[in-house]
Amino acid sequence: MTINQEMRSIEVYYDGNCGMCGRFNKWLEKQDHLIGVELLSNTSEAARERFPELVQYKPEKAMVIRTDTGEIYRAAEATVICLWACREYRGLAMKLRNPLLLPLARKIYPLIASNRHVISKLLTDDKKLKGELEN
Repeated sequence: MTINQEMRSIEVYYDGNCGMCGRFNKWLEKQDHLIGVELLSNTSEAARERFPELVQYKPEKAMVIRTDTGEIYRAAEATVICLWACREYRGLAMKLRNPLLLPLARKIYPLIASNRHVISKLLTDDKKLKGELEN
């Protein structure tokens, strides 16, 4: 996976109806970013206006990233780009994009993404765990 080092900002399109996606985005918002990061629910008016072609990338199934340099990333690669945007996690992103590790991420991502609503429910039904995750 190649990461364009000229990239200065990303738009993160996520499932606004998914608790797990919401938690990830709250976590991402709190990070110290090395590039601009904008979070948009894939069903929002702003998403439709800015990125009319978004629907072809099936954002309801996996997170989609659009960069200011024109690249589009989905699923596991999108997660790597989110990590690359963060000061503390850029090193991890560089490791995950490696040809030895990226195939593993590509196998794990669909498993998590396809079960994200169930995982969200499990995480939010446990009040103690929910409180810990929100901190």
